[in-house]
Amino acid sequence: MQLETPLRKATTEDIGLITELVNLSNNTGAYGRGYPQGDFAGLEHEFEEIDKNLLDSFYIVGGSIGIIGIFNSPWGCYLIGPVFKPEHHTVENATAALEEVIALKKLRGKDILLDSVEENQIIMQAANQAGFSNTYRGVSMAYPITAGEIRPVHSEVAEINLSDKNFIAEIDKIFAADLKPWRRHDASDLVEHLADGNPICVALLNGQVVGALVWSWDQELEEGEIEYLCVANKYQGNGFAKDLMNFATNWVAAKLNQGETATWYLDTERTNTQAIGYYEHYGFKVHYYRSAFNIETTRSVTETT
Repeated sequence: MQLETPLRKATTEDIGLITELVNLSNNTGAYGRGYPQGDFAGLEHEFEEIDKNLLDSFYIVGGSIGIIGIFNSPWGCYLIGPVFKPEHHTVENATAALEEVIALKKLRGKDILLDSVEENQIIMQAANQAGFSNTYRGVSMAYPITAGEIRPVHSEVAEINLSDKNFIAEIDKIFAADLKPWRRHDASDLVEHLADGNPICVALLNGQVVGALVWSWDQELEEGEIEYLCVANKYQGNGFAKDLMNFATNWVAAKLNQGETATWYLDTERTNTQAIGYYEHYGFKVHYYRSAFNIETTRSVTETT
């Protein structure tokens, strides 16, 4: 399967096309996962810590019918798209674009990661046809927070900082024991999270850490993401998780000006019905369902730059 015109690196002349299609992806459920501001400026803001020159990460598909972005991370290369103009949004074009990405010389030996909302059946089918494996099925949930919102916190909860080395080590132990997604992480990731200015809070019982919540917050976009929430197994069912959530919700509400509303986001596995039920009870609603795919480019590939 081939495109009439192969992938080419984006130039400044393509910013309008990239903005148009990122906006389309953000506002049309069938086109992709979407990004906070739905435009090139918003995308540049979100990925500024990953690639300093965002434009270098984009490729133009089929002359000018679509775009695909490639962003490096410690765990592989994340793709944005492919996103096409509506008249070119087909399984054939999406498959061909993904196959060309797999063939890029600079990606040889790396994991390529792709997310898609499940409503986007064209990308779902294209990922399968291009040889990607479906490694994760998740649900994204959202919760609105209003300025001045105050929820009760009944146990001792505190925000930590980089000097709290013992707390960081204790969080890592709890996460490693009881939090499946933490298996590829360690205490250094908590240190990096704090060093980047993102918050972590802990629930304490007699001075001992019994649970923690790790979240990120973007003041400019007024959006936050709950990244990890875990209470040590033997302390679950005692309200610590709710107190951690309430503490963080109050923290965000205090950052808002009167009349403003922010949004919490989180992601969990579709099979984790207990967590989904807990978050729904807290007030979260399903935002979208998504699937994650990956492919390892360890096989011999075409020499494409």
